[in-house]
Amino acid sequence: MKKTIILAVALLTGFVSAAQKNLTIDQVCDRWQKTTMKCSDGTIMGLVKAFNSMLPTYSVSEFLREAALPENKRNFIVDIDNHNGYASFAEGSDDASSESMTACVWRRSNGHRLFAIAFDQPSSKQKAFAAFFDFDPKKNTLTPERDYLAMFKTSFHNSNFGIILPKEGKDVVITEYFMNWWMGLRHIYKWDGNGLSWSQTVVDNSDQMDQMYREGFYSDDKHPFTQYDLIDLDGDKEPELWLSSDNLENQAVFSISEGNIKLLGGSDFKRHLLFYRNVVGDAGGCGTGCFYIHYNVLEKSKVKKSLANMQTYNMETDKLDDEYELDGKPLAKKQGDNMVKSFGKAIEHTPGWRPLVIAK
Repeated sequence: MKKTIILAVALLTGFVSAAQKNLTIDQVCDRWQKTTMKCSDGTIMGLVKAFNSMLPTYSVSEFLREAALPENKRNFIVDIDNHNGYASFAEGSDDASSESMTACVWRRSNGHRLFAIAFDQPSSKQKAFAAFFDFDPKKNTLTPERDYLAMFKTSFHNSNFGIILPKEGKDVVITEYFMNWWMGLRHIYKWDGNGLSWSQTVVDNSDQMDQMYREGFYSDDKHPFTQYDLIDLDGDKEPELWLSSDNLENQAVFSISEGNIKLLGGSDFKRHLLFYRNVVGDAGGCGTGCFYIHYNVLEKSKVKKSLANMQTYNMETDKLDDEYELDGKPLAKKQGDNMVKSFGKAIEHTPGWRPLVIAK
């Protein structure tokens, strides 16, 4: 009986000890740039094993354990592509503490290889990060590289971001997804034969947005926008999307909710944007003696009301005549004036522009 108890304690101690060997992804993030490793196998599996021998994590340890099993015996999502130098592990859970891993390797022009391993865990401090190492096949070493993604900053506080290492192709993509939008942004880092550098940011459904803008505003370019900002204009803690050309002449503000995109206002050579509290619109000339103002009232990232004001010059009275429409239906001038008055004072926003493409 005593021997049984001692054996049980020993086994339990062994399991606890094994569990304690695993580091959190926050700990790995703090240590990887200070850790050089020995590695004699430059395959994706060899590189992953070498990494885990020095910086063991739950996701990589489970990946290696599952990879040794037949596919029909595996409990988690494991992908191994030796030909393309790619491996991944995921628990297949939406739990915030769920930890996933991807790894890949590139062949460098100097005969070395660049090894990257990325981790994702929403409940962690880091959320997601990637570690990069140079593999020297002559010295059999993995040496920490610079963090090629270090300059990335989320575009808005509530974005869910993840790092996609390439299974096919060679580029790395950081995705930003907004739950309210049902879409997001993709930040693309191009491979140049030796390392990675930011190339462009792509807004999901940007072609649709460009088309919506060009239907009501003038631009020489099919794709006029080269920079963007995310800004909460109605106080619901969800971002609106503000796009602009380099010279700031062509601009557009969109609300996005559950996949629905709405052009709130824009500017070109004859119109300009307007902002009030919870209101976005634009104003400008619409012909000789004609001035047009359009207001969109926002609530929870959706257009609650849409007010249009057409002002035309009356040659007999030498004054402007006002005509209002609310949601496409005529509205009395007094009611329209009162509604505009209720918007309060105009607000000036200063965008923190971020580039969509590398400046030429």
